[in-house]
Parts: sequence; structure tokens; C-alpha cells
Amino acid sequence: MKHRKHRWLAGTLAFLLSCSALIPSGNAVFAASKGRVAESETNVIKEEKGDENEKQTTAETLTIEQGESFEIEKDFTGLALKKGEKAVFMDVVSEDGQGFFADRPGTYLATYLVTPEKGACYELTRKIVVRPREPENKRADRNQKSSKGDTEESDPDPEPVLTEAPEVPENAENLKLDVSAENASFLSVVPETMTENRSVNVNLVVGERLPYPSNLGNYSTTYFTVNGHVAYCLESAKSSPPSSDYVANIFESNLALQKVLYYGYGGPGDITGSYMPSFDWKLKYIFTHIAASYAYCGTDGFYGCTFESVKASGLWDYIQYLNGLEAPPKAAIDLTPTSTKAYESNGVQRTEEFRLQGDHRNYITLNLPENVTYHSGGSTKNGNVKIPGGTNFYFSAPMTVTGTWNSGSLAGKMGTQWKTLVVSTGGSTQDIGYGTFFEEESDSVSFEVKWMDYAKVKVMKKDNVTNVNLAGAVFGIYSDKECTKLITEMPATNEKGETQVEIPKTQETVYLKEISVPNGYKLNTEAFNVKLQAGKTQSLTISNEEQKGKITIRKSGEVLSSVSGQEGNLKFEYQSVPFGEASYSIYAAEKIVSQDQKTPIYESGELIDQLTTKADGSITSKELHLGKYKIVEQKAPADLTIGKTEAERTQYVTLSYAGQTVELVQEETTYINDRPKVKVQAVKKSENDKETLEGAVFGLYAGEDIINAEGKVVVKKDTLIEKVTSDKEGAAAFHSDIPINFRYYLKEIQAPESYYMSSDRYDFLFEYENDKTYTYEFSHTFSNKEVRGEIHVFKIDKDAEEYISQGDADLDGAVYGLYAAEDIKHPNGKSEDVHKKDDLVAQGVIKDGKVDFTNLYLGNYYVKEISPGEGYLLDETAYPVEVGYEGQDVAIVHRNVTVKETVKKQAFELIKISEDGNQTETELLKGAGFKVFLIQNLKGVKDGSLKPSEGNAFKAEDFIGYDYSEDETAHYYENGKKVSVEELFTDKKGFVRSPELPYGKYVVFESTTPKNLQTINPFLVTITEDSREPQPWRVFDDRPIQFFLKIIKEDAQTHLLVLNNHAQYKIYDVKKKEYVTMKVRYPEEKELDVFETNDEGYLMTPEQLKMGTYRIEEVKAPDLYVQPGYEMALKDGESNIPLNQLSQTGAYEDAKRDFITII
Repeated sequence: MKHRKHRWLAGTLAFLLSCSALIPSGNAVFAASKGRVAESETNVIKEEKGDENEKQTTAETLTIEQGESFEIEKDFTGLALKKGEKAVFMDVVSEDGQGFFADRPGTYLATYLVTPEKGACYELTRKIVVRPREPENKRADRNQKSSKGDTEESDPDPEPVLTEAPEVPENAENLKLDVSAENASFLSVVPETMTENRSVNVNLVVGERLPYPSNLGNYSTTYFTVNGHVAYCLESAKSSPPSSDYVANIFESNLALQKVLYYGYGGPGDITGSYMPSFDWKLKYIFTHIAASYAYCGTDGFYGCTFESVKASGLWDYIQYLNGLEAPPKAAIDLTPTSTKAYESNGVQRTEEFRLQGDHRNYITLNLPENVTYHSGGSTKNGNVKIPGGTNFYFSAPMTVTGTWNSGSLAGKMGTQWKTLVVSTGGSTQDIGYGTFFEEESDSVSFEVKWMDYAKVKVMKKDNVTNVNLAGAVFGIYSDKECTKLITEMPATNEKGETQVEIPKTQETVYLKEISVPNGYKLNTEAFNVKLQAGKTQSLTISNEEQKGKITIRKSGEVLSSVSGQEGNLKFEYQSVPFGEASYSIYAAEKIVSQDQKTPIYESGELIDQLTTKADGSITSKELHLGKYKIVEQKAPADLTIGKTEAERTQYVTLSYAGQTVELVQEETTYINDRPKVKVQAVKKSENDKETLEGAVFGLYAGEDIINAEGKVVVKKDTLIEKVTSDKEGAAAFHSDIPINFRYYLKEIQAPESYYMSSDRYDFLFEYENDKTYTYEFSHTFSNKEVRGEIHVFKIDKDAEEYISQGDADLDGAVYGLYAAEDIKHPNGKSEDVHKKDDLVAQGVIKDGKVDFTNLYLGNYYVKEISPGEGYLLDETAYPVEVGYEGQDVAIVHRNVTVKETVKKQAFELIKISEDGNQTETELLKGAGFKVFLIQNLKGVKDGSLKPSEGNAFKAEDFIGYDYSEDETAHYYENGKKVSVEELFTDKKGFVRSPELPYGKYVVFESTTPKNLQTINPFLVTITEDSREPQPWRVFDDRPIQFFLKIIKEDAQTHLLVLNNHAQYKIYDVKKKEYVTMKVRYPEEKELDVFETNDEGYLMTPEQLKMGTYRIEEVKAPDLYVQPGYEMALKDGESNIPLNQLSQTGAYEDAKRDFITII
């Protein structure tokens, strides 16, 4: 009987753990679900933690029942989240620091991260309590326990003290349980499908009382045995039953109880020796007892203990470890399949895969026949093999193994069954649990393997012509006539042409067909029937036909198809077409043998065939053995050329094996023959020096309509095909790929620079000759004359602006030079320079106002006067002349140059004076007129009436008395207009300047003489210099008409001279308003201003008077005469009475006379 202590402690523990039944399992979540309780007394408390931005919230406690299905990561029941908040599970930990187990009662702390709709995230924690569930065999009336006085008493005896908790070994999960037949007579717990409520009569023996260690609990248990087997009380809270006979029932629905009784102390799989090696048998028994009670009635099994002491003592870990072990062994086995046929695989026979269903601790043993191999998981075995439950395996055997293999009955090695039994001792006493083995018939399996039967097939392979044995042929054996289902592939025939194979005889007739042939042969596609006989050989001889080939030769070449491009740059387009009438020879390029590699066919170099292509450009040879052949072209078709060397005319063709399914090897070779090349060239040379010329442009023209291969005109006659410019060597090579058999011509389009174009045209025809004429050539040399220049220099007078010589000057006779204004290049571009810069190229004399420079090379020149004509100044102007190329149609380039000559000119001046020879200062004479005449233009000179008096040169005296009335005065030119020299008149200063007169000799005569003056003689003026300064002054004296004044004194009445009676006079110069004075030098020199008549009655002034106005004043009358100015007149009335008349009448009146004035 079991004693109890401190009943109140056990009751309290039971209340705290809610007295729930616990069915331990390896799973954390159970399917059973109970209602959840959220304890209302636990309020939601918010508290700040750590950083002010971090806050932690505690939610209400959630209570679930042990084994209830609960997904802690997803179930947020009771979190009381606000609107918009989302929670995410973060962590959970139990009070002992472990994870969450829904089947393990206890208190857990879960943490969640809550994300509000706005604001920072925060953590939320809550307690989750797993409440133990009610035990399945708990009595309905729990109060009956307290009525049993003996169960509530404390154990008065002292109990042992548990000094240490058992340490779970580091490799506890790998602990080996020795459940071999030698150590235990058991196989396994019967599967639930085999369980039946069966009863047995048993004898229960109560043994020694075993108190709990004090630090585990104030309680004890009793050591029980049933029929000699270790047994345990299963209801700690009840009284122990007495020793007696009872009925035990097989109880197999509680897997946890099965594991405790199997692996606990005293069980066949006892692990306590390795799990708690330092404990004695009593502690091992106590730990196993409490574990069995817990497995049977839940936390009631901890009666007398606290859960904390259960954990602290290591008991809880022990219980969990037991629950984590695999179920006790089971004896049931099964095998699939039970019958199979072997098949060939990789040259051996093998079976399909078997599987032995059953506990891995149960097994069968199999003794393998000879040559049979066991395969499982990559390992192989022969002889005796052990096959555990749960194993996949198969067998293999050589192809020589035949017949049927029966395994016989193969029994599992577990012959007894371990069963859990519960002894019910009464309603108020404890149930007792134990386990024992029951003898039951073991399960057994068996199988059958049908091995394959074999027959042999032999094939002999030969050449169908040479009968030589052939190696390398491969045949297949098929199960159907169509030869689609391959049984096996025979080895290739050997050097003797033989092959043999052994195959399982699965049918009476098989079908033989060639799969592959020796190299060089065609596949024999016939299927051969072969009747199999087990253990015998069927032989066949099969021949093959050698593969042969043909060579097709194709000939092509180009023909004119079209023309593209613009005129002058035409491009002839050709297309490749077949050509017939090409001849070929075929030779063996090597020694040719049959494909049996023994029979010779052709020797190397042997002529085999001669062929000529047909209209379609092809020809095919006869059938030829495989090998290398040489093809030589013998003749090309018309309009094409043949290769220049044999190597160019030769091609090699190899007829190679094309595979066993090819009936005839077809090889081709193509000969593409070139059209004959055409070279057309024009050469340009200078006609002057035969040098080749660069820059000539030649045209290649169609001499007739050019027609393509289809008969269409693609280029019309006289169309310019191509233009080419000659190079430095004078060559103009045409590049147009023109077709032969048409007429063409060349002509010059553009002459080289500085040359006159040739008008030559040269026609030619390229007509096909033979296949060895590779190039048709035409070349012609065109000659061009150099274009030369002529410079015509025209001389004009600069002032006259035409060819007019002024004065005695002469434009003719001037010498001009032609100079190179640059280096004058030779037009051929090769010879040295014709003239260097500033070289005198030529010179000439102006005649008739012109000089010509001819036969000049083109270039830049200048004309410059070397010496002027008579009377003209030297013109230092360099007149540039560009004698440039004016095109190919101008043979001589003409240039006209007008040079202007300036005549020497000079004016003359004269001053006209008048004096009488006695004056110290002459008078300037105004109004004297002069006319100027060019002597050579005078009529008298021209007609010869006026000739020089001496020699050939005129003198001034020669012109005295010449009549100029029919002559034109001298002239000069100004701005192209003739200007005559009009009569020149002196000014008030007596000065006159002539215009600048051209070079020459002039005669000047006084055409207008002032009054009272003498006319001067003609004088000559000669202009020989050019000067803007006039010739030195000429002073001409037009002396006045001077006279001696003679005064005769006569009587007024008698008009007779008054002799010997002197009268005195003064002469008054009216103009000068003074009286004239004169000098007398004899008999003495003196100056007189009163002049006296002599005895002859007159006076003569001692000096001449100039023309002028004078008044004669008589200052003293002769004696007896009245002085003029004092006269009286006798008048009779109005009438004067003459002085010589005597009159008695009249009266005297003043009648004075005026002085005599002479003008």
C-alpha cells in the first residue's frame, strides 16, 4: 500500500495545474480543441521601457487546454489591437527558457511587434497558459479519493534525498537499444489494427515501499511485480492494492504508456542504465513509476510532488526523452511483388525492385543461389543476406542463369509480441501497469523469380561481288516483323565477318535486320526470320553491296545581261549561265580499290571517262567506285577561256562514303570559266616634241548596237561608254568590262591643257579567236599640237588716244620687249621651263603703230618699251598679258595690247616790250599777237615753194614775208581731241605763254602788232625736251615809231618861212604830263627843254620822240610876231577879216589859238 504525505500540497498542485489529463506525444499541437479562457483579472498594462521612442505593452493572458490546436505565429486572439494596427509574432519562451509546446502544460511569454496606422511601432507581450487536460480514466467522483484514509497519510518513514538530477547524455538521441533476440524475447507492440481487448489472469505481488527523494516530493510508491514482471502503479493518488490474483487487460491505446513500460526500468528496451547510470535501481524505478502514472492519468501522476520539483529533479526531461523515442517494435511484415520475371539490363539479367514492408528492427534472412546477386541502396551481396523491414532491393544474375527461383517461406525474426497490460484492482485502488511477451505465430513472406531462357544467333557478312568477309557490320534482333522492337543488338562482325549473340528465348521466331554496315557499303534493309531453339545456334550469311558514286561536272560562264550607270560611266552587268560543249577527262587520282579494301579497281592516273557538257552545262559520269578522282578540262566553250595551266584546269573530286542509307553518292564540281579580258588604251603625245601628255580625256564609244544574251539592245550605237584621262605617261587605260564581238571606237574628248584637240577617230573590233586568247588589246596614240600665243602690241599717242604722232614726233620706231612674267612652263609638263621669270622673250619695233610677237608658249607675260620713238618719252609701264589656254578648239591664242606713248611737250614764253633804244627801262607791250605753225605742215614746205635758204634746215629769215593765210596753226591733242593753237596775245605785262607744244620745230610770227610799233621778224621755236617748265623767256622789242620833230616857222599870212628870226618852243608830253627834255652832246653836252628854230626858219629835235601825244607850246615868238595864245582877230560882225586884207572896218576881238597837239 502506498502512503501519502501532505495531502494539502498535492491538492494545491492539482489545482494549480487544473488537474487536466495529459497524453504526452512528440507533437507540439494536438487536434483536440478546448475553449480558450482569457483571464479577466489580468489587465492590459502599458509601461515605458528604455528609449522614450520604445514602448512595450502587456496584453491580457490567454489560456488554452493542453493539446489544443493553436498556431502561435498566426493566432492573435485577445491582443485587443486598435483600428489599423497590424501585429507580427516575434518570439515565445517558457518559464524554463524553452520554446512553446501546446501539449506541454506551463506558462509561456509571447512577444509581438505591432505597427499602428500612424506613429512608431511598439512591442506587445502576453502570457499564454497551457492548462492540463482531464485524464481519460479519471474517476467521475474525485471526492472518493479523500475518503480513503490510508491514501492521505504521510509517510512516517524517512525518505531518501535525491542529491542530483540525472544528466541527459550528450548523445541521448543516439542511444542504442539492445533489442536483439539474444537479449530479449520480444518483437514489437502489436499494431493498433491487431489490438483486441483480451484478458488474462495474473498474480500481483506487492513488494518494498520506495519513498520519493525529499527534494522530489513527500511521497512514496511500492515495488510491484505481476507474474514475475516488473509492474508499476498507474494512479499515484490512490491506495495501493494488496497482493492478489487479478485480471489484466491488454491496453494498447496509450502509446506514451507503451514507451514508458518498454524503455523504462525493467522493460525489454530499458534505457535507464545509459540515461541515468549513477542512479540505483530504486530511483530508476521511482522515475519510471512517475512517468508511467503521468502517461496514464496526466498530472495526477505527479501526486505528492510539485511541477517545479519534477523539473528540477530531471524527471520531466526523462519523461520527455521517453516520449521522443520511437514506438516499440512491431512484428508484422509484407513483401511486394511476390512473383517477377527477369529482364536484360546492361548485359545481365535483373529483376524489378522488391520492398519488404515492416519494422526496421524485424528482418528476414535469405540464402542466395550461386551467381545471384542481391542489390540494395548501392551495395551488393552474395551468399546469405539479412533484409530488414522497410528495405527496397532487387536481384541480378548472368545471362546464363535460367529457370525459376523460388525463395520458399521467409519468416520474420520476431516470434513474440510485446504487449502492455493494465491490472484493474478496484475502484478505490490503483491500476497496475506492466508489459510482457505473448507467443504468436510470426509473419512470413515468399517470392518467385523467372529467369530468362537463351538461344544463339550467328551471322556471316560478305561482299556481294568479291565475296570477301566484311568486318564491322552490326545486326539487331527484333521481336516483330516490322523490326521496331529491338531485343538485342549483336556485336559488330569481326575480321572473319562473323558475329554471334545469345538471347533469351522469349518467342519461337525472332527477326534479324542489319543496323549498320561496314564503311563503304550500303545497308541491307531485308529482314530475316530466325527460328530460335534453346541451347542451339542459328547461322545466316548476309551480303552487302558496295556503295558507288557518280560525278556531275557543271560548266558555267558569264554572258552580258544588262548595262547600268550613266552615259560616260556605263557598267556592263554579266550573269552566270550554263555552257555546253566543254570537254573533260576523268582520271584516277590515286589507286582505287573496292570497299573490301582488297580488290583493286583503278591504278593512279588511269583514264576512266571522257565527257562533254550538254546544253544545260552539265554532264554526269558513269558509276565509279569510291575514291579520289582528277578532272581535267580539255576545251572551253566558245567565248570563254580555259585555264592557263593544267593546275588551273584541274579539279579533284572525292567520292566519299555517304552513309549506309545512301544508294548512290552524288558529287559535283563546277568549272567557272572566265570571259576574255579586254584592254583598251589611248596614248597621248605632243606633236611638237613627241613627249607623252597628261590630262587628255578620251572617250570609248559603241561602234554598233551592243546586244545582250537575250537579243536586247542594251547600248545604242555611238553611246559614250567611258571617259578616261591620260596619266603622266600619257596613258589612258579604259576599265569598262566591255564584251567582245562588238565594234567600238576611240576619240579625244578633251585635249590636255595647252594643247589643241585632235579630231582623230579610231575604230576596232574584238572578235573571239580561241579559248587560249586570254586578253584582247587595242591601243592607239593620239598626237596634239601645242597651243601657241600671239601678242599684238598697238601703239597710240596717250593724248591723242589713237595712232597719231604729234608734232615732229614719230610713234613708229619704238622698240618693245616681251618679258616672262613668271616661269613659263613647257606644256608637256616634263621639259625644262621655256623661259624664266623676267627673261626677255622677244623684242620688236613699232611699225605703222604695231608690233607682233608670235609663236609664244602659253603663260603670263608683260610688254615693256625698251626705247621710244622720236619725240616720245620712254614708257616704263609693264603691260601684263595673260596668254591663257582658251580651250582645245583654239589653236592660237591672240592677245592685243595697246601701249600709250607720251610725246615730249614744252611751252615757250615771250615778253613783248617796246623801247627806242635809249631808255634804261623798257615798256611792257600788251596786245601783240602771235601765231605758231609747225614748219613741216606749212603748205609752202609741203609743196616745195618754201625751201631752206641754206642746207636742209630752215632759218627764221626764211620765213620773212611768207604768207600764212592758207596754213593751219600748230595743234596738239588733249583727251583724244585735237586742239589748235590759236593766236597768242601778250597781256598787260607784255607776257604770253604758249600751250605745251609737241615735239618739233615751229615758226612763230607776229600776227598782230600794236599801234605805232614795229613788227618783229618771225622766229623759230624747237621742242626737243619734255618739261612742264616752259622754255626760257624770249623778249621781243617792238620799238615805237620814233620820229624827229621838225618845227617850221612860217608866217601866218604869207606862209613863208620866217628866216633869221628865231622862235623858241617847248614840247609837252600830254600822257606823262611833263615837258620833254633832250640832250645835246655838241658842242657841249647839255640838256634842253626849250628848242629854238635856226636861221633857216625850222628846228629839228636832237633826239627822237616816241609815238605819243605832244603839245607844242611856243614860248617865244620871232621878233615882230605874236606869240601863239595872244592873237586878236578882226571881225566884222560874225565874219573874220583875213589878216592880209585891208579893212577899214571891223573890230579886234581875242582870237588866241590853241597849242599845236600832235598825236
